[in-house]
Amino acid sequence: MESLETTNTTENINQITLTLGDIFKLIKDNLWKLLFSSLLLGGIAAIYAIRTPDEYVSEAKLLPEIEAKDAGGSSKLKSLAGLAGVDLGSASTEAIRPDLYPSVVQSLPFLLKVQNEYVNSYNLKRQILLKDFLNLPVKGLFGGVTVPKPEANSTWPTTSIKLSYKEMGTCQMIQSRIAVTFDKKTGIITVSVKMQDPYIAAQLADYTQNYLTKYVGAYRTGKAKKDVLFFEKRVAEAKVRYDRAQYALSSFNDSNKALFMNIAKDQTKKLQYELDLAFNLYSDLTKQLEEAKIKIHKETPIFAVLESASVPLIKSEPKRSLMIAGGLFLGFFITFVFLILRKIKLF
Repeated sequence: MESLETTNTTENINQITLTLGDIFKLIKDNLWKLLFSSLLLGGIAAIYAIRTPDEYVSEAKLLPEIEAKDAGGSSKLKSLAGLAGVDLGSASTEAIRPDLYPSVVQSLPFLLKVQNEYVNSYNLKRQILLKDFLNLPVKGLFGGVTVPKPEANSTWPTTSIKLSYKEMGTCQMIQSRIAVTFDKKTGIITVSVKMQDPYIAAQLADYTQNYLTKYVGAYRTGKAKKDVLFFEKRVAEAKVRYDRAQYALSSFNDSNKALFMNIAKDQTKKLQYELDLAFNLYSDLTKQLEEAKIKIHKETPIFAVLESASVPLIKSEPKRSLMIAGGLFLGFFITFVFLILRKIKLF
């Protein structure tokens, strides 16, 4: 008997249908309820939208060039912006691929460095450390003040760099606000920074752009610069040796002008040989030093600045009109679904 009643109930439910007229009648009969719930959630969304601080985005665009070698070994400057993400085989292995540039600005050394930089705040009308700006009290939804959590005594567990929870939190905030993207089709590198202060957004975009170019340049030319320092020391030592050999020969010749003994001639030949040896060494090292300096110039990457960072005049978010419209629609939709479910007696 119970099974039969359940079957009948299921059939009745399956047979329930709502026509378009029923839906319009349902809306008409419950218009005030729908309007009230829609305005209620719309009002909450409006308050949230108003209390949400404005965000500004500043961008800088770069086009990198690297030096590659052809099959014959001769080097020539090629624009590899479009192919930089592809393994070229003959390309220099000392270059950082542009698709790895985002990892540079997400790295801990960059995050620790940038958070201790001073920035000029338009909102505060003064200079402030970036980490202090990011940890300023934030206005709550209903006008209260949300104070950042105090720094914990324990430190972030790592073997090389110890960070407090506050420092790690600041690093994570910066990571979420600074982005570098690489377009493999066009080869353009875009540095994008989002901040609540338009001036700080532009400053950080410019700082990130300069840091990235200097980092890549230092990486590419690091070995060549070490070679220059090495050869500079060796050239200085060779110069001292050459000067001493030259002075020894000149002094011996001046002291033995009237002597024509074989022993004097042999000593002269010996001193002349040492002078020639010192000169050749000095000359070779000087040549290698100049070659190392030229290599630095060749290895220095070229970045064409397509678009410099500028102060954004228009906020990027929040989209307050969309938030309010979404709240109005959500309030109407939730109430409408509730009424439909009650109509078919499933609620």
